Amino acid sequence: MNFIHENFLLHSKTAENLYHSYACHQPILDYHSHLPPGDIAANRKFANLFEIWLEGDHYKWRAMRANGVAEEFCTGNAAPYEKFAAWARTVPATIRNPLYHWTQLELKRYFGIDELLDEHSAKSVWERANLALQNDGLTSQGILRKFSVRIVCTTDDPCEDLVHHRAVATDQPGFRVYPTFRPDKALLVSQPKAFNSWIARLERASNIAVLSLQTFLDALKQRHDFFHAQGGRLSDHGIPYCYASPCSDREAEGLGAHPLSNVGYPLALTWSDETTPFLFRGYKYTRELSAVSGAVWVAYSHEPWNVTLPMHTGAKVSISAVPPAAYIIPAQWTHVIDVLAAHQVIIRRTTAEWTAPVETYRCHDGNWQQPPFEGHHPMFAGEGSKGHPGEPPKCTLVTETMTFPANSAVVELNQRLSHVAMAWLEPMAPDSAMAWNAFDPIFEQREYGEAYVLEKLAREMMAKDPKLKTEFEQRVENDPKFAASPRARLEFFYDHSPWHDPKLGLYPVGRLTKLDGVPLR
Repeated sequence: MNFIHENFLLHSKTAENLYHSYACHQPILDYHSHLPPGDIAANRKFANLFEIWLEGDHYKWRAMRANGVAEEFCTGNAAPYEKFAAWARTVPATIRNPLYHWTQLELKRYFGIDELLDEHSAKSVWERANLALQNDGLTSQGILRKFSVRIVCTTDDPCEDLVHHRAVATDQPGFRVYPTFRPDKALLVSQPKAFNSWIARLERASNIAVLSLQTFLDALKQRHDFFHAQGGRLSDHGIPYCYASPCSDREAEGLGAHPLSNVGYPLALTWSDETTPFLFRGYKYTRELSAVSGAVWVAYSHEPWNVTLPMHTGAKVSISAVPPAAYIIPAQWTHVIDVLAAHQVIIRRTTAEWTAPVETYRCHDGNWQQPPFEGHHPMFAGEGSKGHPGEPPKCTLVTETMTFPANSAVVELNQRLSHVAMAWLEPMAPDSAMAWNAFDPIFEQREYGEAYVLEKLAREMMAKDPKLKTEFEQRVENDPKFAASPRARLEFFYDHSPWHDPKLGLYPVGRLTKLDGVPLR
């Protein structure tokens, strides 16, 4: 008996009766396929077995790769027969996998070939199948008619124009082809290059400018309605992760505007709500108060304890900055410049003193870690903080007129190591020069007022300036930390006095939006 016979996979008389008396005569309604609609519309005639069988079958490619077949014979430039021969060598290794049964079943049903495919039968199968493909009954439309296919649902990106579906509907070849809405690429937000490219396609297809979450959803709805008008009634989503905590529309709206204009460069990441179930294999434990340490003692047993937990699998941007055209670093900050040079960042120098309005930052409220960490007291939580971790300052982007001496360093960002420059020179970046104490002097307050002086000064300033008095009172009402600090309340008035140091907390590095007028070598 041949491997494929009339009762293949029918293991009882009931199964045989149900299939032969009822099922086999029914038309096929294929609600999920990967058939190229262009091939169907053109009634493609296939030149050889590779074209109809291996040209776009990712299931076969996956099996071939797993069998050690080089990519040249999967999706590369090898000749059609060489690719087919590589598949023939793979087929025996797929036994007990549906691919094995599909292969032999298709050879029998389409080409009448009972010979099992392997490397020895490859040449014979290739020649017999190619001869059969010259028959008009094995064109793309001929095959669908031969097997009584009435409906085919293809898998289509929302940006597709569905021109081939409309062509089939016009030709009326004896079956119908409907689109299936598959918006997988709408979820590629973690892959900006691919996502931005797809957004551009979506805008062209929908004729809607995607400027916000709402316009993004509007564009998708327009395409959904278009698919519906072409007969589409199904949607197919390939979702790679199980989302444990979906964000609200408001949170999503705040993640950014149009992705092509949202040019903030990520400086730090944190976990997103994207998770996947993870089987944690651990041991049972108890928690009890320790007589030794006086703290809670976690004591593990040797009894296994397996529990499924949500594992974070995605990240989101927690700190970002819009890249300038270049940074300019005053010549006296030699250590900051030397670190960039050690990383082979391209640096140019100014030939003369230069004064101009530039973007920079005003920073305040940072804390230094008390115990040293790698020879520093960083402005972040390093190891061994012993309850006194560092904390990065709060920095506000401002425009200031600043003077830079001759030989100041200019770092343009149109270079390969631009990301290194931003990570070092953006003060809020977790490993920035500021975080590693390179700019500590800007936080040193060299002039200050004694409390007894500031108490009197504060009252005089509020009497003369009602707006200042209102600002102070609102700060006390709305900022509990400020309200609870006598020192902060008095320094509020010192900061508004003529004696305040205007350079306190002023970041000395300038951000240039253009290089016009900068005296460069």
